[in-house]
Amino acid sequence: MRTQKSRLQAIEVKFLRRTQNLKMQDRMRNEVIRERLELTELNEKPEKQKLSWYGRPIRMENDKQVKRIWEAKIEGRNTKNLMEQQCTRKKRN
Repeated sequence: MRTQKSRLQAIEVKFLRRTQNLKMQDRMRNEVIRERLELTELNEKPEKQKLSWYGRPIRMENDKQVKRIWEAKIEGRNTKNLMEQQCTRKKRN
């Protein structure tokens, strides 16, 4: 995920530099280029959307099914932890 973000940012800045006729030799920071164009970082928008979606179930009324599912606690065995415990037992023996 991090590499995808950094690649996206690199492509974005490359495009912005090209639109401003700037070269890497001009040694201008990415933030300065964005300020000149009055733009925000491309990666910020999905992060803000994630946060706004996260707030929706929290703000919902308690009788809504989505909110009940969001706050549900699953009872019973956790098979992932069970598998890890079995693997560590085998390693010990």
